Amino acid sequence: MPLTNAQALLLSNDAFIKGLIEAEPKRIQMSHIFPFFEIDGDKLTVPRVTSANLGTAIFDAGGTAVGDTPAVPTSPDVTYALKLLISAVKSNYTAQYTMSNVNDQEQVQISAAIRRMMYQFWATFNTGNEGANPQEFNGLQQLVTGGQTITANAGAGGVPTLAEFDNLLDLVKSADGRATVLYSCRTGFDAWKKAHYNLNSVPTEFEVMELPAPGGGTRMVKVPCWDGIPWVIDDNVPANEQPGGTSTSVYALVLGQEGLHGIVPAGTKNSMFRVARSLVDGKAQDNLTVHWAVGLALASDQAIARLKQVAKA
Repeated sequence: MPLTNAQALLLSNDAFIKGLIEAEPKRIQMSHIFPFFEIDGDKLTVPRVTSANLGTAIFDAGGTAVGDTPAVPTSPDVTYALKLLISAVKSNYTAQYTMSNVNDQEQVQISAAIRRMMYQFWATFNTGNEGANPQEFNGLQQLVTGGQTITANAGAGGVPTLAEFDNLLDLVKSADGRATVLYSCRTGFDAWKKAHYNLNSVPTEFEVMELPAPGGGTRMVKVPCWDGIPWVIDDNVPANEQPGGTSTSVYALVLGQEGLHGIVPAGTKNSMFRVARSLVDGKAQDNLTVHWAVGLALASDQAIARLKQVAKA
């Protein structure tokens, strides 16, 4: 016979909604594939070497002396520091232990706090400016150099040509010149499709990627590609550039230790989000501080490139 309501309620105790369902979620497809690496200490130093610093190598005709006299760099190293993201939760004992028959309120609150930090991380991933706010790390807009940037529509801004997407990929020289992803918001992706439509064509290239499935596990998803580079969509990429204040940027990114990657303290890669609990004096409440020590590092300037002022119409 069917379960009674009372029996069903017993089975549902402490059933915690692990994947918080939002009414207005953001697309952050990069979060499924972006790599994080552990570092010792609170910062990562990346030695940058130019061709003048590589020294000399020659074929030996027999006892040949090698004059290894490379130029001495002034300051070849670039340092990326860990930053601290935090969010707070106040847990009331009455709500937690007496009124939470179905969902574990503390765990739902922690899940919400982690989501808030994720949104802040990916917003900073694009627009972070360590000079303006030392608590942030530098995002893509700060990391991309002028030599790695081109402006859409032959410098005027607007709908780019497909050739300009080729030019964007050509700027990437790290990892043997093969970007891992093309990265933008939906505006940038639609502009790429518009460039096809302007030539009476449609995108025809797709790649199958293994991504997390909503119900757990993974699923195989077909992703549009350009020259073998898959597209990744992120609603945090700003769409406020000129012309019209509605344009955006498209980035070609090499992900990994040869290019762009996240850094976390040693021993935390599998548990990056930490929770510290403190009792509120005189009240039946706990303060839960959820924190995430994280940073963004770039191994090579030529691992990322930007096509800016991209419009879809």
